Amino acid sequence: MKLEIEVKRRRFSVTQGQADVYVNGEMVISFGDTIEIINDGQPYYSEKIGNWASIVPDSKFIGGLLFHPYDDVYHYSEKVKRILDAEAERLEAMNWHIETSDGIKQEMQIREGFEEFLSMAVLRFMTKQWGEVEPEEVEHNNKNPQAATGAYIFQDEIKVYVKAENGAVRVFLPEEW
Repeated sequence: MKLEIEVKRRRFSVTQGQADVYVNGEMVISFGDTIEIINDGQPYYSEKIGNWASIVPDSKFIGGLLFHPYDDVYHYSEKVKRILDAEAERLEAMNWHIETSDGIKQEMQIREGFEEFLSMAVLRFMTKQWGEVEPEEVEHNNKNPQAATGAYIFQDEIKVYVKAENGAVRVFLPEEW
């Protein structure tokens, strides 16, 4: 299972901003950001506009989600649990039948360590780590994991695709697309 917590900042003006905290791509909570004038050498954590930027690191916003003082009222932890439960259900519902192409079978016979690499590539794919794909492909995969494609490179020389297809997972070489 994958747990990814990300902070995305938005600026409404030079002196006003917001930090949204996402769990596995789903927005859970928003915080007002503290934007101040930044002096030379002072750390800052957002885009600097003029000399104005956030003085609050991402870790503070993540901590605010995980340890919110009013969680018993707002139930942010319940929202995180729902996201994680949905991810667990998705993994359980996936058909773990893996089909390997003839080219992959041939490479497994001649390349040392290739089979272990494939195991890790499929595991990464099943946990929504899509590998070497374009950003728009990542977006598509996250929205449609049952039709996702991942790309992984073995020892900087062989590209391997992993694709969810017809209720199974297919592993193949680019020339077998």
